[in-house]
Amino acid sequence: MSQPSPPRLISCDEAGYTGPKLLDDDQPYFAYASLDLTPEEASEIVSATRKKYHIQAPELKAGLLRKRENWPEIALDILAPSSSG
Repeated sequence: MSQPSPPRLISCDEAGYTGPKLLDDDQPYFAYASLDLTPEEASEIVSATRKKYHIQAPELKAGLLRKRENWPEIALDILAPSSSG
């Protein structure tokens, strides 16, 4: 019998958070998501995206990236399976 894989850290993030008032009218939607990437996989995606699109921000945050004209291209590239390679 093979050994089970060791546990992996899965980080989650929220969008549209208005604090503890989850029924707030200013928050019509609430999203909570995660990705199962190793730190190395995530780092490769961030590095490749920064290099390709000349991004200097410390984090790839949608709020900042959406201000760029090529935002849809960046988002689709990040989500593409080959984006880290």
